[in-house]
Amino acid sequence: MPTTRPILHLLPSEPFGGLQSIVIDLAQAQQAAGKAVKILLLGDSPRVVARCRAAGIEPIVLAGGKLARMVALRRRLSEFRDAIVHSHCEPIWAVPILAARPSSWVVHLHVYANRAARYWSGHAIRRHFARRFIAITHSIGESFSDNNLVPTRRLGMVYNGLDFANFPEPATTRNDPFTVAFVGRAVREKGLFDFIEVADLLRDVPGLRFVIAGEGGGLSDARRLITQKGLDDRITVLGFVEDMQDVWRSSDLLLMLSELEPFGLVTIEAIASGVAVLGYDTQSGGSEVMANLPGCDMVKPFDIAALAQGVLKAVADKDLRRVVQFGRVIAMRRFSMTRMEEEVAAEYELAGLKTTNAVVRNSPESIAELS
Repeated sequence: MPTTRPILHLLPSEPFGGLQSIVIDLAQAQQAAGKAVKILLLGDSPRVVARCRAAGIEPIVLAGGKLARMVALRRRLSEFRDAIVHSHCEPIWAVPILAARPSSWVVHLHVYANRAARYWSGHAIRRHFARRFIAITHSIGESFSDNNLVPTRRLGMVYNGLDFANFPEPATTRNDPFTVAFVGRAVREKGLFDFIEVADLLRDVPGLRFVIAGEGGGLSDARRLITQKGLDDRITVLGFVEDMQDVWRSSDLLLMLSELEPFGLVTIEAIASGVAVLGYDTQSGGSEVMANLPGCDMVKPFDIAALAQGVLKAVADKDLRRVVQFGRVIAMRRFSMTRMEEEVAAEYELAGLKTTNAVVRNSPESIAELS
């Protein structure tokens, strides 16, 4: 009788954000599908550990300095000899250790290919030893394949998924005042300061407010700029928000202003919450996702005037909520976590890595850890 072949997800613990949420949700969906799953954190983070435990997964945590974590990673991998080793944004120091598992190593490509010289050794090792590559958008995959960093024949694409059960049916009425949100890592490359410029340009429009939800290195500068421009009464800065439901419930429009967004899970979260999305058309993974969903609109990148006009267009659109409701239906079909789990399983199959084995040779301790 076949037994379940374990899946071991390798995940950096910092910076905390969408990457950790996606991998933990995927692991939870794999468990729900009857697979044995473990998460190995390549560093300690109370927030990620808590997030894993909330999903019913007790993570393995590598603590200490880099050398100690390298030794611990090698030892842990030896304990899971039959596991599918599925890595996510692993640091360069972990790559040679993972290369010792070429028959079962799957690399998930969450970010664009970085062609800087210091990354070349990692690219070369992955290209030679990894069994399969999974890109989160076509745009991400092309950034690797076009630069000959991954073999096209071993490259697949699976969109990120969302557990829509965590997003109740949204209200069909708009808020008063109409609220425009920035949600995500509060840094310049995510468009934080463009968001403030839009609020400044529309400061005299009645019935319009702005909110920033997220933390990051640009937040203190953003607070100062808001005060300098006299926008404290128009822009609410929340910082990190643990439970986003109230933010989504009180928002009408999300601005997605990243320079080069790999995917933009926050776009799916917004549509799932009944919130329209306005973003930059940067020909990125984020634009690829927005192009799939009613309720999303795009303007010329970095054109603040065009962005402001897009906001006013959304304010004037009496059918906006109805269009977003249709977008939610599409998103639930195309970007569900169930679909992501099924497509990842298909990628394992394409790599010859079935999640059931006739015989499992792991040590009894490893099997106990995965049960």
